[in-house]
Amino acid sequence: MDRRRFAVGLFTLVVLVTATAWHMSAAPPKAVQIEWRKDIDEAHEQAVKEDKPMLLVFEAEWCRYCKQLHQRTLAHPQLAAHINRAFIPVKLDIDVPADKEVAEILEVK
Repeated sequence: MDRRRFAVGLFTLVVLVTATAWHMSAAPPKAVQIEWRKDIDEAHEQAVKEDKPMLLVFEAEWCRYCKQLHQRTLAHPQLAAHINRAFIPVKLDIDVPADKEVAEILEVK
């Protein structure tokens, strides 16, 4: 009985080690990233053509909340895939004069 238990334990260990090694050697899943547009006019044309809403995200280099939004929320692969599928995503920098004008028109603070 002890030999049988040892054999079963050894077999289980070999299976676990093999499965772990196989899993670790497999290529990691490709990270999905949002396909940001920078030009709001071109993005609008594409949104009309594809009959999709635009998702506007305003950011600034100095804005810590913007960085948190990108790192904690928008970096999530499932959310990124959904945004790419359902929207025309546009990222605008309020420190760029043309983008700042858009932010002012839309009353973005």
